[in-house]
Amino acid sequence: MSVVQSTNQAAQFQRTVEGRLKIALALNTLVIAVELVVGQYANSLGLLSDALHNLIDEATLILTF
Repeated sequence: MSVVQSTNQAAQFQRTVEGRLKIALALNTLVIAVELVVGQYANSLGLLSDALHNLIDEATLILTF
């Protein structure tokens, strides 16, 4: 395996990881928003606390990115 081929594979892997992180961030943001709205509407402490938990997960994903 040449150095150029290895570098190209590493760059492709990096793009794949970044794409997956962006998708995870977008989906987690959507889940947080839905849980906050429905939790507020339904007066559900369980949904509101899960939204807060997902917000902490979101911060972890941002740090990973």
